[in-house]
Amino acid sequence: MITLYQRQDCPFCWRVRLILSALDLEYRSVDIALGEKHPDILAISPQGRSSVPVLIDPQAELVIWESSVIISYLMEQYAGDAECSEDNAADNARIAMINSYADSALGSAIKDTIFEKRAKTVSEWDRDLLEQSDQRWRSCCCELNRWFEQGLCSAKPIQLAVLGTRLALAQAYGLQIPRQQIALRCWFEAFVRSALYRQTLPRSIYWQGECCDYAGGEISQKFKSVSS
Repeated sequence: MITLYQRQDCPFCWRVRLILSALDLEYRSVDIALGEKHPDILAISPQGRSSVPVLIDPQAELVIWESSVIISYLMEQYAGDAECSEDNAADNARIAMINSYADSALGSAIKDTIFEKRAKTVSEWDRDLLEQSDQRWRSCCCELNRWFEQGLCSAKPIQLAVLGTRLALAQAYGLQIPRQQIALRCWFEAFVRSALYRQTLPRSIYWQGECCDYAGGEISQKFKSVSS
């Protein structure tokens, strides 16, 4: 059976869970804590590397420690024709560019918000840093919306797993897609309604220095009353 070493709230791990679920693959999950250096990962990854995800496929006697490589491997090894995207080079290129943008520009824009709110109490938050992060987030949403206006709203969760998980985690930490970005909001709402989203949703996220439940896509009641 496939083994996945992961952290529940890590976007790189979440996208791997999406692919595993989409391909209906059984796997064993080994969850680690934020900052933990799991001895198994240290033993099977390159020297000094302790990050996740790490996937072990005993059938192929293979250990993979990069999410993009894991996804490429799973799709090539286990996806049937029904899971493969249509042979349209232009659409496939647009989808690849959106996923790349989600990991680079969007990931960078929301990082400060996530890092501040998951590790610090409200009184410790750097409000100027959060405002700058919010502005970069809004700029990214505007750019993404332009791409979706070109007709990519029908793309499936498996095709835009990278974008979907980035947007979902941004929302978890209080960053909302602006109302005027209608095409992007439309796709994200469909993503949230998908079975893959519900099946792979993180069970927990880090909030103000604590690991808390994330049942149903919302921070547990203990934390809801704290203003973002």
